[in-house]
Amino acid sequence: MAVVTTSDDLLSLLRKSGAVDLEPLDEFVNSLQLSQGIPAEPKKLADQMVAAGLLTKFQSRFLLQGKWRNLVLNGKYRLLDLIGSGGMGTVYLCEHIHMRRRVALKVLPNSLLNHPTAVQRFFREARALARLDHPNVVRAYDLEKIDQLYALVLEYVEGLNLYDLVQQRGPLPPLVAAHYVAQAAWGLQHAYEGGWVHRDIKPNNLLVDRSGTIKLLDLGLARLLGSSTEGITQKHDQKQVLGTADFLSPEQAISSSDVDIRSDVYALGATLYYLLAGHPPFPTGSLAQKLISHQTKEPTPIQQIRSDVPPTLAAVLVKMMKKSPADRFQTPADILAELVPMVEQTSPVLSDFDSFIPSRNKTGLSSTSNLRTPAPNSTASMLRLLPRASSVGDSPSTITEKPSEPTPSQGLPTTPTVEPTMVRPTSGGITTKTLVLLLIAAVTLSALVTGGVLLLITKSN
Repeated sequence: MAVVTTSDDLLSLLRKSGAVDLEPLDEFVNSLQLSQGIPAEPKKLADQMVAAGLLTKFQSRFLLQGKWRNLVLNGKYRLLDLIGSGGMGTVYLCEHIHMRRRVALKVLPNSLLNHPTAVQRFFREARALARLDHPNVVRAYDLEKIDQLYALVLEYVEGLNLYDLVQQRGPLPPLVAAHYVAQAAWGLQHAYEGGWVHRDIKPNNLLVDRSGTIKLLDLGLARLLGSSTEGITQKHDQKQVLGTADFLSPEQAISSSDVDIRSDVYALGATLYYLLAGHPPFPTGSLAQKLISHQTKEPTPIQQIRSDVPPTLAAVLVKMMKKSPADRFQTPADILAELVPMVEQTSPVLSDFDSFIPSRNKTGLSSTSNLRTPAPNSTASMLRLLPRASSVGDSPSTITEKPSEPTPSQGLPTTPTVEPTMVRPTSGGITTKTLVLLLIAAVTLSALVTGGVLLLITKSN
């Protein structure tokens, strides 16, 4: 349909679209007729409905273009906004029409439907989230098929990711950063006890809401411990590298298929470094140089960048980022044992937080997350409730160490038992073999980034 030219056209499309309930729409129209009359210009009428909370700006924009068919998906998900898009998915804010609950709908792009690996990762994320039920992990409600597309129905968190928070606000107060990392570690421990390794821990994949609650998301690269690897045909001398170079562990820079939970520990340490410093541990250089730096160099000590970082927190950070997995904390539970005493008397709430979160039209719905979240002062319960796992071998999925983002989804309106081979630092520096592997990994990772395989959910304007 062509762009609407009259208010009657707009109201007709709106009624057909299902984007609003008819009763409040009729009440609004009747009230408007009695007070000042229906404006002749459809844009003015749409603006009034947005101001009244009847429509979102997202819905208004597409209705004014004559588009209405996909504003309700599968007869139950009402599209409210575009949250973001990346190589592995377009994410929409939706309302479940019958349950009156906000959800995030992650839709696999049409362009990836013929890529078996991408589809496998999408379904793996769904399976991983379905097995997890934890206040610090984004919950999955359902997996839908919409026409020929797949959509993962997720818990909606009104907040922003830690990368954007630091970019907008600057480095975080040390104990707030520690609080966030402790919560992330709690969520990671839960995933680990379920047999999962995340493999893409980074600030972008940690959401925080106004209560200071952290939510771990994007398990598209997660691997079930003891399972086969990616299912990708690889050359005998080349291993698959997935993740983000700024936060990649030394062993994951060589191969993503063999890593265990200690790789996530390193990545979480690199994330803590970012929260405190305002930049990654190795902020400069090419992709290949960053991968090699994770393997061979130490980042600038955090206390040289910030004198207000407590020595105990700095020591935790150093141990999380040890080059050898054997020298790190062996599980997220071990991180918690160190961080909880530091933060249990502090609040993770930032007084200026609301000034940084994206404003979204509320359309009369509650602005809070739809599920229970831990109270800001409940950090101590992390340690009390958490089963202790002092070594990697204590996990239900035992690991034995060997010695030494895209085109938005088509059709939807738009405006994310193998033993590990651990890399050990050598006293004489990086070996030629390791250097070659790192360079191969860098080329592979670069190709994945440019090809849109890595998930990068960008904030909607």
